[in-house]
Amino acid sequence: MVKSPEQFNTEGQEGREQEVDFSKQNLIDPDLMKNIHEAAEKTKKEEETNPEKIAKLREELDKNFGAVGSEKAEELTPESEQQRKQEKWDETIKNLENTTDRMGRPIDKGIKEAVIAFMANDFPTQSSCEGHVEKRSGKRIKISPYIDVGVEEPKSRFIGEGQIREKIASKHGVDAQDLERNEGARNDFWEYIGTNNPQETPEYIAARKANQKMEQEARYLLDDFYGETPSENRKVRIPKTLTDDGSFRVTTTPKKGSKDKIGLFQIRGAKKELRQEQSDFSDFAKFMKDRYFGGEQ
Repeated sequence: MVKSPEQFNTEGQEGREQEVDFSKQNLIDPDLMKNIHEAAEKTKKEEETNPEKIAKLREELDKNFGAVGSEKAEELTPESEQQRKQEKWDETIKNLENTTDRMGRPIDKGIKEAVIAFMANDFPTQSSCEGHVEKRSGKRIKISPYIDVGVEEPKSRFIGEGQIREKIASKHGVDAQDLERNEGARNDFWEYIGTNNPQETPEYIAARKANQKMEQEARYLLDDFYGETPSENRKVRIPKTLTDDGSFRVTTTPKKGSKDKIGLFQIRGAKKELRQEQSDFSDFAKFMKDRYFGGEQ
């Protein structure tokens, strides 16, 4: 149960009125002291045999609770907090210099600032696009700006997936790594999964939960950004259809007609619409950047 400040104050006063003297030796449980000494000895041996494990544990404790042994954890001033944020922002930019998305393409210049804002706010990105009007499969379409968000997908979704893929790939005479490119092998794989319903790996389940949590946080951000604006009038949105691993897309793609064929006389209108979408997406990215440096929670 969460206690109110008044309860804490009252309990503090009662504690002072009913002080107990723990200095007397007969109040110390001998068995308790024995357990403490044994635990200390065990920790010492652990440190001697596995120093990396202890060092990592202490580093994590220092990170969350302040340096071990210090009388007072270092106070984080507004100036030092801003410096930390700026360093993280700069490091994100540096890491993106030679980065490509999961399709092997470099990040579009028109959306790079937005990708930086997403990553600085702890939304890992998988792919992105600044938006284009281009020809695909013989027809001209408009691709709206988007950023796909999600943690790196584990190599295996199902327990024993490697063996399953190897067996099916061998049957079709293809490499297991190329199984998805062979229609027959791909269909056999998913038919097997549907029939046998193998368990998902703990890593995949954890990735989905992390992505679902981020997706909810991203929706809260959009609510803050748009305020009282009705959902139907919001340009930046997260489509309801999510992937199996919970990763999601933030985009300005209209709910209808996003990939309709654009006629020759519609190009100018499509490009104008795209520029507005790019502006809307940039405004949201700026909001995320301001939120990051402004320290809002």
